[in-house]
Amino acid sequence: MVLKDKVSIVTGAGSGIGKAIALLFAEEGAKVVCASVHASNCQETARQIEKSGGTAIAAPTDVSKAVEVRKMVKAAVQVYGKIDILVNNAGILTSACKVGDVTEEDFDRSFNVNVKGQFLAAKMCLPVMIKGGGGVIVSMSSASAIVGQYNTGVYNATKAACVFLTKNIALDYAKQGIRANCLCPALVDNTVINKDVFAQAEADPEMWKSILNKYPMGRIATPEEVAQGALYLASDRSSFVTGTTLVIDGGFTCL
Repeated sequence: MVLKDKVSIVTGAGSGIGKAIALLFAEEGAKVVCASVHASNCQETARQIEKSGGTAIAAPTDVSKAVEVRKMVKAAVQVYGKIDILVNNAGILTSACKVGDVTEEDFDRSFNVNVKGQFLAAKMCLPVMIKGGGGVIVSMSSASAIVGQYNTGVYNATKAACVFLTKNIALDYAKQGIRANCLCPALVDNTVINKDVFAQAEADPEMWKSILNKYPMGRIATPEEVAQGALYLASDRSSFVTGTTLVIDGGFTCL
């Protein structure tokens, strides 16, 4: 088990990629703090881990609010005594429209969750990690940080910000034993953030076929495949990897 006795916080652990990461980390020996804005969802993930013989607690958390992130970090330390890994996975896609049609409210909400949320979690975990001799931060960016796309300009901007926030954490804290890296998946199956795409695909098979044509491998990723990338970055298998992005996109960004 490559994460035996490690303590990991996973935000957005109630569904999709975050849930897959939480389950895999627990399987690999980590004690997992399952965080999500939806209390019932993260509680269910924690229950599944415990039922499978793992160790987990639920921490309902809105990552855009400092008081809730502080409470999440405090719970991890109170229960497990340390934090070794932070997976900054929580994120939203508020609206699909041209930049000029995005409301100020949606713009602020996107940056508050996708960027400020990662900043707050890192800011509050870093002192605990440093005190414990080091740690790993894995932040969820996106292939959308690498390529331009129609009608998702603000989302793309938030994900690009995640990449450079991560790079600077890596630079600022390397000498204190902290590694920080990003995951950049493209479209991923069974994820809430992509629910509108899947609904459109169900109604229009030809549209779905045109989407798949953008993927050289002819399919999209599963949450479990992205979770394997997170496991690599969180474990000692990537001990000399920091400040980088791991793209998991089936060749999407090659085109």
